[in-house]
Amino acid sequence: MANALPVGSEFLRRKMNWRSSCTLCDGSSPCVESISHLFRDCSFAKALWDDMVFKNRRPWPMSALLSIQGDIQCMKEVVCSKDASLLRASLLDSSPDFGLAKRIRNSFSHCIVGGPGCGNICTVKCDAAWRDDRSAGMGWCLLDGNGILRNTAHARSFAPSALHAEGHATIMALRWALDERYLHVRLVTDCLNLVLQAAGAEKPIASISCIIHDIKSIASHFHCCSLSFCPRGVNRIAHNLAQRVLV
Repeated sequence: MANALPVGSEFLRRKMNWRSSCTLCDGSSPCVESISHLFRDCSFAKALWDDMVFKNRRPWPMSALLSIQGDIQCMKEVVCSKDASLLRASLLDSSPDFGLAKRIRNSFSHCIVGGPGCGNICTVKCDAAWRDDRSAGMGWCLLDGNGILRNTAHARSFAPSALHAEGHATIMALRWALDERYLHVRLVTDCLNLVLQAAGAEKPIASISCIIHDIKSIASHFHCCSLSFCPRGVNRIAHNLAQRVLV
């Protein structure tokens, strides 16, 4: 709405050395990526809009879309896909200024067991809250294959560090999903270090090696299980559940 997205047309206008063509198109006709192209004209965006329940509800403009949850979800999928393509760009590997971006790229959905496309995968988001007295609150929530919230749970425990608390929350969320008889699970956490440790993308942290071992051991009981990173802003439900336990 503020014309602030980092799209190709902005790169050109600011004379930035970055690819200006759309990274999501089918490639049949390269075009400069603008905001209207990204959300409306791109073949990738059109495919998403065509799959929306509300596609025939009303015409453009974008200013009318913010009131409908389904439309917001569709635009979120476009932005997430664009972000993923940028994080995979070779520029990240040639510049020392993108350290965090490289770490996030390395944490993209690490499959612990099974593989993609093996059934209707539900999403379990988990988080932990930790205090200096070593008390820890843990919360997790289940979203079905359509992204609808189905269930939540929380627990309290003790942990020597915040990272240990995040690991315990992940283990408890996996056990909970297993007890609920879900066999195709995508586990999401906002603890980047934990995902990178499970993915083997960074030097192992000895103090949590047992936790990583337990995560992989429990995951082996699923038909398909992956571990992904998400920003805390996307993990608010689990975060609030974890905080509430410590109140």
